[in-house]
Amino acid sequence: MDDIAFDMARISAIKAYGGLESIVATLISHTLKVQTKTAWSIMYRVSNTRARYAIISDAFKTNYPEYKKAWSVIERWLSKIDTQRNHIVHWITVTSPQPNGRTEYYLTNPATFLGNKDEQLTYSFPEMAALAFSANQMHDVVLWLTVLTKGPNVNEPYRDIYLQLTNDQTLDEFHSNLMTIIQPPPPRSSRA
Repeated sequence: MDDIAFDMARISAIKAYGGLESIVATLISHTLKVQTKTAWSIMYRVSNTRARYAIISDAFKTNYPEYKKAWSVIERWLSKIDTQRNHIVHWITVTSPQPNGRTEYYLTNPATFLGNKDEQLTYSFPEMAALAFSANQMHDVVLWLTVLTKGPNVNEPYRDIYLQLTNDQTLDEFHSNLMTIIQPPPPRSSRA
């Protein structure tokens, strides 16, 4: 892998996270029942994601209590992605020449160079690609939750999986179940 491919993976992860933030702004708009412009103002004025999620949590508690439990699970997934995003944005690229003549690229926390063993975590190309994938999955999960908050008469076929979301489900499992309902597989051909 070269430095361009590594940088492109980093950019893809950041871009996917940007799309996720966009749908979170839409969720803020729906749950707080405010205009999109106001929701974006909240996104930019409240830069701490934990504070944003607390606002959303309060809005679910007040306006959509049936989805409060689902939001708490989704918030946990989002928080993990937020941490990874912060690392990918703020950490530095380090190169490591290999015996075979190739160079490995990875991200590391600058505190690594200060000898802090607790900070010696790195991100490689596959890990950045996985973050982009997870951010895209979360985009779908938050998008369809946003649709459920559009009004009191929304009764989409996938509503029940949000109501039954539990802490032991993974993002992958939940996303797969959601997409099966949203985009069911095409019917099988019955050729003889």
